[in-house]
Amino acid sequence: MYAPVLKKLVEKEDTYIERCLPVAGNILVKETDVVKPFDRLGECVFSQKQTWYPKTLKPFKYKKTNQFYYTGSVLGKIGKKSVSTPFNGYLSKNDDKTFTLKAADDKYTLLSGVWGVVHKVVENRSVLIETKTKDLLLAACTPINTSGELVVFPNPVEILEKYYLESFSKSNAGKIVYVGQHADLEVVKRAEEMSAAAILAGSADRQTFNYAKSNKLALGIISGFGRPETPDQVYSLLSAIAYRYVFLNGEKNTLRIPHSATDAPVDSKSKGTRRKTTVKVIKEVKKGVDIVCLQAPNFGKIGTVDSVSGSSIFVRFSSGKGLTEVKLPNFFIIE
Repeated sequence: MYAPVLKKLVEKEDTYIERCLPVAGNILVKETDVVKPFDRLGECVFSQKQTWYPKTLKPFKYKKTNQFYYTGSVLGKIGKKSVSTPFNGYLSKNDDKTFTLKAADDKYTLLSGVWGVVHKVVENRSVLIETKTKDLLLAACTPINTSGELVVFPNPVEILEKYYLESFSKSNAGKIVYVGQHADLEVVKRAEEMSAAAILAGSADRQTFNYAKSNKLALGIISGFGRPETPDQVYSLLSAIAYRYVFLNGEKNTLRIPHSATDAPVDSKSKGTRRKTTVKVIKEVKKGVDIVCLQAPNFGKIGTVDSVSGSSIFVRFSSGKGLTEVKLPNFFIIE
C-alpha cells in the first residue's frame, strides 16, 4: 500500500537570507566573510519605538510638535480614559490629526542571526548571507516576514497557554512564540499586546487567522485549521532549538531554522558542491510510520501505524486505547 506524504521538515543546502538595516548606516562585513549568529553586520541610529494614537487623544500640556514626555507621565486622555506615556518620547500631531509618539534616536546593531558566508553587500543598507537551513513548512501563515528569538512553551497543552503567556510576558517582545497545539483569539490578542514578533501554533480557527491577517500580525499555523495536532517530531525540533534566532517567511508559509555550529560548517570554498534534496510525494505504508488521520472521529489526529491490511491500516493514537482502523485514502504519511 502506498500513500501521499505530507512533508513538514525540509533540509535546504542553498538558502539566502537578507539582513537589512532599518535606515541607512554602516555595514561592517564584506563579501566572502564567514559569519556566526552574534557577529555584527552593521549599525545605524534611529528611533526604535513608535506608538500611534487616534484623533480623540487630548494631549496633556501639548504646546509644540515633538513635545517631550517621560515614561509613566500623563500623556493625555482618550475620552475619559487617562493615557500614560509608555516610554521616553516625542509627541507629534500628524497631517490627519492623529498623534505619533517616537522614542529618541538610539544606536541599533544588526546581528547575523545565522552561520554562513556573506554573498553580497548593499552599501550602507543590507547583507545577503548564504547559509543552510531546515525549513518547517506551514499549513498557513499570514503574509508577513519577520525574525526573532524562538520561545517554546514548556508544554503544548492548550489549557496552560494563557498561564505561560503571562509567565513569560516580560520577555516575549520581539520574539517568535510557539503557544501550543491551538491558538485561540484570546491567546493571539494577548501575544499582540506583548509585542510578540510572531505567533506559532499547531492549529487555529478561521476567526483567529482572519483577525491576525487584518491586524497585520504574523501567525503561522503548523498543521491546519480546526484542531489538528502538532506532529511530535516538529514539537521536538522546536523544543530543541528554543532561544535560537529563526526567520518566518509568511509569503512562502515557511519557518526557516538556520543550521547550528554542530552541523557541517558553511564555507565560502564549498560553493558548487551542494547536495540536492529529493522529496518523495508518495511512499509505502509500513508499521511504525506516523500518519495524520482524515477520518472521523479522529480527524486531524496523528497516530502510528501498527499494521497494514488490504486497503486499511490499523493505527494507535496517543489519546486513545487499542487500535483504530483507518481506510485509504483517509490519511497522509507525515514526515
